[in-house]
Amino acid sequence: MLGEKYGKNSDQKIRKYLFCAFFIIIFFKMFLFSWDIPWQPKYQLFSVPAFAYPGGDARNIQMAAHCAREGFPYFGENDCLKKAKLVRDYYPIANVPVLNYPSLWVKLYSFFKNDSEQFFMIFWKLNAIFLILTILLFSFRYNYLTLPLFLFSPITLLAIERGNTDAVTFFFTFVPLMVFSFSIKLQSFFVGFASALKIFPIFGYLAFVNNRFPFMSRDAIWGGIFAVPLVALSFMELPQILDGTSKGFFVAYGLTSLKQAPYLCKYPSITYLIMILFVLLTIVTVIFLLKTTKINQEIDMDIKLLEANDLTILIVSISIYLFTFFLLTNWAYRLIFLIPTFLILSKKNSIVSRLVCLNIFAIFWIPFFPYGWGLQNLACFSLVILLSYFLIICLKFRNSGSAL
Repeated sequence: MLGEKYGKNSDQKIRKYLFCAFFIIIFFKMFLFSWDIPWQPKYQLFSVPAFAYPGGDARNIQMAAHCAREGFPYFGENDCLKKAKLVRDYYPIANVPVLNYPSLWVKLYSFFKNDSEQFFMIFWKLNAIFLILTILLFSFRYNYLTLPLFLFSPITLLAIERGNTDAVTFFFTFVPLMVFSFSIKLQSFFVGFASALKIFPIFGYLAFVNNRFPFMSRDAIWGGIFAVPLVALSFMELPQILDGTSKGFFVAYGLTSLKQAPYLCKYPSITYLIMILFVLLTIVTVIFLLKTTKINQEIDMDIKLLEANDLTILIVSISIYLFTFFLLTNWAYRLIFLIPTFLILSKKNSIVSRLVCLNIFAIFWIPFFPYGWGLQNLACFSLVILLSYFLIICLKFRNSGSAL
């Protein structure tokens, strides 16, 4: 019997390895090592609004590093950035925006003192590989059949095509949470480190908060303290980062993205009224759900079956999504931070868990259809209501000590 059970487990692992390897190889061939395939068409095949040149979002890091060596400041407009000769020598139609990343990225890029296009493409590929590796590790851990679902989704491909460093930030937010499950101190440090890279992972610290003074464990506090020097530098640059960040409604999400929505952008008072009404609707719906015994019991059962570390990862993922939704206007590639939520809940049985997964699936794939990038934004609103309720239940469960 033991031999038979071992054989089945071995066969299952082999199937998992082969399944994942098959899709990883296809993905790498299509998107990372396919210079014989025109850049835009291969992304547009998946409804990604691709630029005519690779890594459009990361070009400001490349230019800021180059211009800084010529004596120009990192942030804001300058003659060096306007000319963008370094990029336009290769792509004459390229438009390089002002820097909207923490200067940590520019300093890292400058360290190599390499202005070549070849070096930039290595930077772009590494960024993409970090994202792919995170999706692979989490899919393998929770539900390997979802790997192609997320790899080839328009949301993931948008992050890769743009070269946005949300990809690397995604890795340093979640992979340490998985790998260092034995050490809250290390987990806390890496959430702080990820926050230094892109600020918004700071919302993930909600996973370490409890209802007992000092409202966070000593290990979580010490881990955060070690990350403070890096985080502080990035936070001091937050005004320049926000000033340099563009906003939109399509290919975006967030409550304030309604201010850029068609028709609504001309009527700010109506827009603000809709925003207020949505917040009220969310509060009322969450209160109603919290008072619905049957639904609460179903979710309690889902959460009880989670390991303590899975619950931590879940809270980090949900917190980042909800706080970025309510406080920022975000481009859609940031929705990759929902992937752990889907994977952890993908095999749960409650109606809310299933609705959450269905909603996330819609967000990741509805852009594939006509008008999909606008519908994707709207689908984020319904997900906010579901995850606001889910987060409260998770925090109550964590603070009750049931998950320990």
